[in-house]
Amino acid sequence: IVQGSVADLRRIIYDLNPMTLDDLGLVLTVTNYLDNLTKQTGIETRFTLLGREIRLASQVELSLFRIVQEATNNCRKHAQARLIEVTLEFSRQAVSLAIKDDGVGFDVGKIQAKLKSGKHYGLLSMQSRVNVLSGSMRISSQPEKGAKVLVKIPLVGSEGGQIH
Repeated sequence: IVQGSVADLRRIIYDLNPMTLDDLGLVLTVTNYLDNLTKQTGIETRFTLLGREIRLASQVELSLFRIVQEATNNCRKHAQARLIEVTLEFSRQAVSLAIKDDGVGFDVGKIQAKLKSGKHYGLLSMQSRVNVLSGSMRISSQPEKGAKVLVKIPLVGSEGGQIH
């Protein structure tokens, strides 16, 4: 029991502050995270990189990683997904992130109402992180058709989105 608790504690500490982010960058940190998610849950994950990774300001990389964590956690808790796909795209002007699942989906209007009422902390956290970086976030879903979160962070002229 103690060994299991220590392993859980180490995982929690890593999730709070992934040391690999500074050392290995966003791409390897996300792929490691997705591999661990698959091992822990049995949910298949796929990662796609478009463009060539650009090292970003640590605040931007951490925010993007946290968004991946929150979105995949929502998939795990609510979606009954069998597959989660994460796409990260680097361009000169922006970094884009898409998290898509094949789960049960939901009514976006109801989620928007929850966001306005302040009752959906995970989505509020993702939106706050995006707002701080002058980015945009769009959620799309339909019942029985899965869900998709799209995030775009500008790399030029934003508050913290500058290339590192």
